[in-house]
Amino acid sequence: DRLTQLRLNPHYKKGPGRARPHNLAGVDVSWNLNEQTAFNQTLANQLDESVPPSAEVQGVANKYGVNKSRFWTQPVNCTGYLPMNVSRPLFKGNLNLRKAINYAINRKDYVSQAGPYAGQPWTHLFNPGVPGWRNVTLYKKNLTTAKKLAKGHFKSGKINVGYRTNAASNIAQSQIVRRDLISLGFKPCDINMKGYSGADLYDAMGKRNTDLDMGTNMGWCSDYPDPYDWVNILLHGGSSIQAENNVNYSYFNDPKWNKRMEAAARLVGPNRLKVYGQLDLDIMSQAAPMAVERTYNNRYIFSNRVNPKSLVYQGIYQDFDWA
Repeated sequence: DRLTQLRLNPHYKKGPGRARPHNLAGVDVSWNLNEQTAFNQTLANQLDESVPPSAEVQGVANKYGVNKSRFWTQPVNCTGYLPMNVSRPLFKGNLNLRKAINYAINRKDYVSQAGPYAGQPWTHLFNPGVPGWRNVTLYKKNLTTAKKLAKGHFKSGKINVGYRTNAASNIAQSQIVRRDLISLGFKPCDINMKGYSGADLYDAMGKRNTDLDMGTNMGWCSDYPDPYDWVNILLHGGSSIQAENNVNYSYFNDPKWNKRMEAAARLVGPNRLKVYGQLDLDIMSQAAPMAVERTYNNRYIFSNRVNPKSLVYQGIYQDFDWA
């Protein structure tokens, strides 16, 4: 959990199929470093690559430019969202409240907590890296519309919201969500914010009997370049919902939508992508099992030993090719 070292095999000899250049004698990967400490060590050329803390991003962008020398940002095939648990009383059969939250949240404020170049506000599952995506905005913040939809649909008025405590930006984003829930009409004393260390929130939301109504700081990244990995994997009910380890964090299980997902999965070629692209928009606008918040970018700071001309970004693995 602290250090991984890769070293050139001393027995490796050039020969047939073994003629590639040896650019590095070795690579050291240090794990679980303090974010600020790693950033400072990279600026001092003690490390060659790290992630700049949110508060430092604009400063290094101003100093080094963007994607020119030492500060780089690249898109990630991930989408961030707030899953709303429709298996629990608050959101079950409560489309009006789910839509109301989509209109009430301030996506720009939410994304900004992660700092500059971290991503952009978004309103449906498919980000630009997903085949079949469409550049459509489904929801714009409109508190008047949100309150009109929510009126009479708060039920008990109590909501349990899970959030991640492993980064200042995650905590700040959860507070933005709490603020927006209050502006919608939830009483502050009825909003129970429950903190989880890092990915533990996914474990908690993944248990079918969870007491969480909503999760913040959550999202999904492509496992493979096909829209099935987003719609069917995340939203098909059927037998995919089990006791634990679920990824359908909304516990969305609607026969009508299940059939549409199954029909889309049987398609091939361009028509498959067209149908899935529309299905993404239809589910988010007509069923609203989640409130999509953002897209993501990876941000990097490099030492002055790294030659920018050597940087090749691998879009599938969403990182630079160290070779």
